Amino acid sequence: MVSFVIVRQEWGIVMRRLVLGCVALALASGVVLAPSAAATPAPSPCGFYKSNSDAFYHHCGDTWVWVEIQPAGSADSYEICVAPWWEGWLGTAREITNAWYTRVAVREGGGCADLRKPRK
Repeated sequence: MVSFVIVRQEWGIVMRRLVLGCVALALASGVVLAPSAAATPAPSPCGFYKSNSDAFYHHCGDTWVWVEIQPAGSADSYEICVAPWWEGWLGTAREITNAWYTRVAVREGGGCADLRKPRK
């Protein structure tokens, strides 16, 4: 019984030394449990955004939608139909002022149909 207690105490000492040795080795070699500088970049924001000198739109949804685009210096806007989870370049940041979701679209024969009721 006494020999079992001594072996158990020695085993604890051996394990502590092993763990401390591993930690010391990791710190000495520069391995740390902190996030690396080459981490995955953050995802693009949803909707309209500008990055450097370009304008983009990122549709974060499972449906096809119409997006209205407002060119800079123009009262006339235009629409594009975008696929689910679409992200695309709209033009330069100087050319495009804003873009926004307007309504859900229906795909017909590979294109997008307008869901608005026809004007009479």
